[in-house]
Amino acid sequence: MSKRKGFYLLLLSLFLLAIIGIEYWTHDYDQYQGTLFKVEDAKIVEKHQERDEHGNQDVKAKQQLTGVLLNTKDKGQTLVLSNTYSHSQVYDAKYQVGDILLIKRRTLHTGEQSADILSLKRDRLISYCLLVTLFLLALIGNKQGVLSFVSLIVNTGILVGMTQYYVHTNPQALFKMFVLGAGLFTVVSLVILNGWNRKTWALILSTLLGTFLSFLISWLAMVMLQQKGIRYEEMDFITKSPHLIFLSGLLVGCLGAVMDVAMTIITSLEELLTYQPNLSQKELWQSSQVIGRDIMGPMANVLLFAYLSGALPLILLYLRNDMSYTFTFSMILSLEFIRAVAGSIGIVLTVPISSWLGIYFFNKLGVTSS
Repeated sequence: MSKRKGFYLLLLSLFLLAIIGIEYWTHDYDQYQGTLFKVEDAKIVEKHQERDEHGNQDVKAKQQLTGVLLNTKDKGQTLVLSNTYSHSQVYDAKYQVGDILLIKRRTLHTGEQSADILSLKRDRLISYCLLVTLFLLALIGNKQGVLSFVSLIVNTGILVGMTQYYVHTNPQALFKMFVLGAGLFTVVSLVILNGWNRKTWALILSTLLGTFLSFLISWLAMVMLQQKGIRYEEMDFITKSPHLIFLSGLLVGCLGAVMDVAMTIITSLEELLTYQPNLSQKELWQSSQVIGRDIMGPMANVLLFAYLSGALPLILLYLRNDMSYTFTFSMILSLEFIRAVAGSIGIVLTVPISSWLGIYFFNKLGVTSS
């Protein structure tokens, strides 16, 4: 049996074992601390239309849910719950027969038992989504795919630790933390993916230079324009300085875009030198610039659409409530536009930076990664 077939067989075996584990874990209802309720019958007992002053319509409905408790000392007891939902289901949900709900039981002042629906039990679905993601990463990316998932988990842990430190210890050090965190995210991600070698050094330097240069240019532009036209209203609920929080997010956004481009350019150079080791520095530079020009446009569009997609619900909400296009876009998209422009600057700057550093580390010092 070849190594590749053995790898696929091992991957399939682990996938099946994971499915068995998920099914056992998510059906062991006694392990859950909250009260679980399985819907056995759901019927609509009331329905009516609502209209606001702007002419927006929605349908409100009331459900009667009958089911049984799946855990606690009252396991097996039948319960009848009431659920009110809207047709849009923005703030609520319509439940179906077979759904398992997390509920909170309480005693009324009359002594009767009642319960509030907290949420739908989603851990089984989320577990399968994560499993399929990891399986595809391993199937398509092999070792690198698994390492990508590992670096994602490690970086998530670092980010959670930084936010916890910010919330509970030193709220004044947020921006400084993210400046240091940008370097930490870069080093951790690239070392996990590539190990310590010349390619990793070229990637780290390219990513950090591209990130901080694009951030510096964006910050200087904001300072010179005295932040006119920048609307922080969507961050009103934050009690700390929205300016510093926005700058921290801007830095991380630049980092993501720059790292992607640096990886593309330097990996392409590595492959070129692996199969064509006699290429001159001029030929390598020209090839890297062609690759860079081809990815600039798509990457900038990816950034724009990624930020726009997050703001789309608010844009539609404003427009549906008779807000003008000018007011809507200035209120909602000013911060998203700055993020997209800053990331695009980083993409453009990273192409020559990563090209030069890649050529230096591979051509001057040798293409081998030792």
